Amino acid sequence: MPFIHPLLLWLGVCGISIPIAIHIFNRRRFKVVDFAAMRFLMDAMRKNRRRLRIEELILLLLRCLIIFLAGAALARFAGCAAIEDLGVGTDDRTVVFLLDDSDSMRQRLGGMEGKTLFDAAKADLQARLAMLTNKDKVKLLRTSELFDREQARKTPGSPAEANPVEAKFDDLDTLKKRLADMQPARARTPLAPMLRAAQAYFRNANGTQRFYVLSDFRKVDLVQEEADTTQRQRDALEALAKKGVETLLIDYGRPARTNLTLEAIEMVSPYAVAKRPVRLLVKVRNNGTTRTDAARVQLTAIVPGAKDDAQKTIALPEVTIDFLEPGELWQHEVTFVPDTPGSTAVHVELGDDDLLGDNDASLAMQVRGAIRVLLVDGKPDSTNPERAETFFLRMALDPNRTGNHGFAVEVVTRDDLPAIRFDDYDVVYLANLSDFPEQPVTDKATGKTVRYPALKSLEEYVDAGGSVVIFTGDKLNLTFYNGPFYRNGAGLNPLPLAAREGNPRDWENYATIDPKSVRPAGVMSFFSGELAFATQLVRFFAFTPAQEAARALAGNGESTSVVEATFTGRNESPMCISRRMGKGRVVMFYSTASLAWNDWALDAVDEVRGLYVYFIADLTDQLARGEHSRYTQPAGAPIVYPLSEALRDATATLIPPGVGADLVDLAPVETNGVTEVAYRHPRDAGIYRLELTLPGGEKTPILFARNSDPQEGRLTPASEDERIAALGEEYTYIDRSDSGDKAVADPAAKKPYWMWLTLTLLGALALETYLAQRFGHWT
Repeated sequence: MPFIHPLLLWLGVCGISIPIAIHIFNRRRFKVVDFAAMRFLMDAMRKNRRRLRIEELILLLLRCLIIFLAGAALARFAGCAAIEDLGVGTDDRTVVFLLDDSDSMRQRLGGMEGKTLFDAAKADLQARLAMLTNKDKVKLLRTSELFDREQARKTPGSPAEANPVEAKFDDLDTLKKRLADMQPARARTPLAPMLRAAQAYFRNANGTQRFYVLSDFRKVDLVQEEADTTQRQRDALEALAKKGVETLLIDYGRPARTNLTLEAIEMVSPYAVAKRPVRLLVKVRNNGTTRTDAARVQLTAIVPGAKDDAQKTIALPEVTIDFLEPGELWQHEVTFVPDTPGSTAVHVELGDDDLLGDNDASLAMQVRGAIRVLLVDGKPDSTNPERAETFFLRMALDPNRTGNHGFAVEVVTRDDLPAIRFDDYDVVYLANLSDFPEQPVTDKATGKTVRYPALKSLEEYVDAGGSVVIFTGDKLNLTFYNGPFYRNGAGLNPLPLAAREGNPRDWENYATIDPKSVRPAGVMSFFSGELAFATQLVRFFAFTPAQEAARALAGNGESTSVVEATFTGRNESPMCISRRMGKGRVVMFYSTASLAWNDWALDAVDEVRGLYVYFIADLTDQLARGEHSRYTQPAGAPIVYPLSEALRDATATLIPPGVGADLVDLAPVETNGVTEVAYRHPRDAGIYRLELTLPGGEKTPILFARNSDPQEGRLTPASEDERIAALGEEYTYIDRSDSGDKAVADPAAKKPYWMWLTLTLLGALALETYLAQRFGHWT
């Protein structure tokens, strides 16, 4: 129908009868009375009758036309195919569509099986595209594509960073075909950068300029944004309005009646070790408007093999949510025992509801065969191993050198440090290490000289989440420990050190651990509670005093060091200090790990057997590096995997989630001295399988999980006030929340022929007035 309000058109058609009726009634409103003078008048009238009838007919037609034009203009005539072919009333048009294809657009329409908000938006978009011609400049932008572009621009060294994407328009026919196959992505996409990106397509536009934003305009997207983000959104819309662009926001959002959102599956255990229970936490929130009863939560473990057909799935015990009120969060801890080391994933799935995209999530993890521990021995002894500084550490963690006790230990010396890749270990122990080898090299990134590259690597390891335990001793080079190792508080050494106090050979004079100084829940908490008495069973004959200990004890923010325990009778000199450094941790003991300065490592101490063994195992468990977050992240986060020396020659193939997904070959690249393979834009959610194949055919599979943002499950639409506060008022708002899947073209999608009709109407009125006066028929 070429009219937006056809009812008004029919009223206009019916209104044509009004001037006709008036004309007829006017001819009969006078009574004819003959008198003598009428004869002369009648003779004159007969001579002019034909002219008068023509004049009356002209005025009647004009008045009928005025009524019809008024009805057609009010009905907002928008053109027809014949007019389009003639090109009447057309001008240059630039039309840009921004289609929200985030996960929340998968929300189902009420009572319609399989239909979603995204389907309704596509139907509207198809209807609008049908009204355009090949003469128009048309562009369809998807929020996920713009988000990928913005992410690429933020990646240092990427082509997108140096070469902004040129604003190219779409071919109309190709766009119509492409639209039919579009599906929502799984990544959450902010609105502000999308609005700014759309401005490029109107930069050189003339004539009619129109910008459509088709979205669900949820409260979580508009209200919870930061103030500067909200301002950027308003600024973008105001800039478009100043350019003469007519912006239309088409809103499909609606609350969900039933919608459970799987907010997270995460590890409670800091890491996973084969044959040990791994604690997992599942979080589910009711984002619907009604209470949910007896909802099932299904968990499945996925263990990839070296071949595609060797992948194994293990059904874990099903969990039931008894009931969950709207807005409430349900949390439940489950236990999973992985059989073998290697890459593993746990998949969680909920039942069907209004939004399918937030009903599943996965957790990918690397299961370790054992906790990997590096012992750096600063005082090795090949002739008498029991006198080596790390002997008792190794015996406490891996006495048989098999890893059967859950710890895989490797012992190296000071001279081995330059060749060590610390990232291969979960905990690093430095025992009576004098200093680090000095091997000056030039940092490629900064151009500065690095005197101790191994020390710099260890600091980077701790900053990224690793842990270092330091035992002092008689080999310490105080110049190094108080210089490069301390670095004015920025290095690994928590506090400056002084010369040794005490006599290791004087067994009569000793200190013990002050039980009152043991910090609860700290690394020394092993000696609290029932074992507090054991602090008096360990004798320290010598120790390394820490300077500025009072500042650390004060906890006044001037130092990041925390005193975990002190010695008795030594002016509160620290026995153990810990400090945070980046994501990692440093723990320093101010005595030896061997029997050189204490009797801690004896097999039996006054009837308490294994005290040293239990403590060192407990300490290593506490400090072992947790699961790296790179394996499980939101959809859209890059997949990056650094290649170890053993995998440098491997070919990398990525298998995205979904049946029949295209394989992606990844080429190794070197970034900041690290060789890695990367897939920058994993848009879909699910489990990605990275296969590293060595030249001999041996495969190493690595699983990565990418999940939908749980915020996508919050479907409550923004109110009018919230929308105006976030976006301003420089737009036309169209509510399509109750549209179903029926496409209805909005008024701005029509061409403004009604404006020409209004101008014609005014001209007809002026002509009718002039002719009525001219003809003498003005009544």
